[in-house]
Amino acid sequence: MMRILLGSLFAICFLATSANCARADSVNLGTLSFDPFFPGLIDAFTVNNSTGAFSVPGFPVIDNVVFTGATLAYTGSVPANQALGDLGPSGSQTFVLDSDTFSSATFQAVLSATLFTLADGTHFQADSNTVTTTLSPSNGANLIPGVDFAPIAISGSFVTAQVPEPPTWLLLVGMAPFLILLRRMIFRQA
Repeated sequence: MMRILLGSLFAICFLATSANCARADSVNLGTLSFDPFFPGLIDAFTVNNSTGAFSVPGFPVIDNVVFTGATLAYTGSVPANQALGDLGPSGSQTFVLDSDTFSSATFQAVLSATLFTLADGTHFQADSNTVTTTLSPSNGANLIPGVDFAPIAISGSFVTAQVPEPPTWLLLVGMAPFLILLRRMIFRQA
């Protein structure tokens, strides 16, 4: 009987402490892609900020998040590091010649917020205010226009609504039956 009582107390304490644990996850904020603009003449690196009014399925952040101080660095036949400035919800393109080849591109920005409201009403807390995405070739050594893209995602945790903790006296009142039973069992054995 004593083992059952102690086991029950342990289970209650374990469940109470583990109820507020959060799991790590990630949320998509947009995409980085390599696209044909005028086929055979001009291609473009496209940054889509799919938050706020531009939120679509798979990109659930309904708050307007700004990619501040955004930069795009690409390597290849004509390497460059482009300052993109602040990018709100929408798309932005950096144009390059179709004859140039690129082996990768890296987008980096600081987020205007790290706590986001999602389409289902829940909240997400980002682990960092910096987002970095690298676009690599899906096939071969160079990026292919219209084929290669990468999600701009941030890692963090889903935020659950905080439930106020019960007062200490309520915990003691709840434990009273167990303490009375424990006391009776000790006096019976004596």
